[in-house]
Amino acid sequence: MLIFGIEAPLSETGVLKANKMAAQSNLTISTYNLHGLNQGRSFLNTLCDMSDVVYVQEHWLAPFDLHLLYNIGDDFICYASSAMDTTISTGCLKGRPYGGVAIFVKKSLGVSCKHVKAASRYIILLMGHVLLINVYLPSASTPDRSEELIECVASILNDVIGLQYSYVIFGGDMNVDVAVENDLCSVLQSLASDLDLMFVYDKIPANDRITYRVVSTGACSSIDHFAVSQSLHSNSVQDVKVIDSGSNLSDHCPLILNINIPNIKKLPGVGKNRIKHQMQVTYRWDLGDIMQYYALTGELLMGIDVPMHLLSNGSIGDTLNAVEEINSFYNNIVFSLQKASYASIPRKKHNFQKYWWDEELSLLKQQAIQSFNAWVSLGKPRQGRIFESMRKDKAAYKLALRTKENRVLMIFQTVLTMPSCVKIWIVSGRPGGQSFVASRLLR
Repeated sequence: MLIFGIEAPLSETGVLKANKMAAQSNLTISTYNLHGLNQGRSFLNTLCDMSDVVYVQEHWLAPFDLHLLYNIGDDFICYASSAMDTTISTGCLKGRPYGGVAIFVKKSLGVSCKHVKAASRYIILLMGHVLLINVYLPSASTPDRSEELIECVASILNDVIGLQYSYVIFGGDMNVDVAVENDLCSVLQSLASDLDLMFVYDKIPANDRITYRVVSTGACSSIDHFAVSQSLHSNSVQDVKVIDSGSNLSDHCPLILNINIPNIKKLPGVGKNRIKHQMQVTYRWDLGDIMQYYALTGELLMGIDVPMHLLSNGSIGDTLNAVEEINSFYNNIVFSLQKASYASIPRKKHNFQKYWWDEELSLLKQQAIQSFNAWVSLGKPRQGRIFESMRKDKAAYKLALRTKENRVLMIFQTVLTMPSCVKIWIVSGRPGGQSFVASRLLR
């Protein structure tokens, strides 16, 4: 089929014939629309624990906030792009954030990963001889949806021309039900034909194919999909299933693919146990003894010799020695601050996200999961007492998460802006990974 000047299937020109290797590697690959990182973060951590590769859509992060994704999963490398590059670079963002895609790859596989393309609606990686393509295709609310879909498909085909690969794992939120024939589905099927792919929709249990659900309205559909190379479809796909959970706060359910791929290179020994000693930590200033820190820094800093002679005109005869003195003075200051912080401030690992978590949230989460499981056991009814209980418990858990996180942030902001106070400014790492300046008040 002719698509933007591509007449022959790419499988005939750009794909290496798979060698018949005895070695097989079982991979678990997931796709998950977060509906915003704040809503999907908790279940994304759960998904990383059970997956080797995770495709993510709609993280809603601006380009300068993508680092928030890099702190998720100690054992993963993240490749991400924002959908708001153009909007933010040309003016202010109006309305809620939108879009964005990312791929998380386990470090044991990352040794063979090559970044190919990161666009607003898709990311392409080459993992050894396997091409990974994660997409977030236009939704029904997108202006000129059909034209944008065709343009996105054409861009993907153009980006993979000339690449040498044996297999393709294509997945993500496609906003199209591939079981329903229409013009949009035809565009996707033509892409699958050009890349020699087959969708794995038929391998999902018929009674459990819903990946998108709006509890308040009852709307639901199957719009998250995987497609794999035809040579993998029949014998290598072990399992495809939708994961539904009461702790999932997104309106999408993750889709998980278990597949055997020949000759995948994994770096042995790279995992949580091996990198544990290298784990970065961040200081919990909100839990520390600031008065003790203030006293220790005063004592230690007073003991440092200040090279005041360097401030005198004409006193710097040897520039090299002067640089060494300045560096030594600086290092002594840093060492004193570190020594005081070690003694006074508790530390957590660098990606410790839920610094505001407490027992109340644990109980609300447990209740939400119990209500959800009861609802599932009854066949997921759309009305009745169990349905209302599930919906209310999930909403209560979701609201509590937002409230407690925002409350901590407001405390920091209030402290920073309060007048008539003596402030000690401490440059540190925020518990979520972003740099910030915290202040404590001394009357």
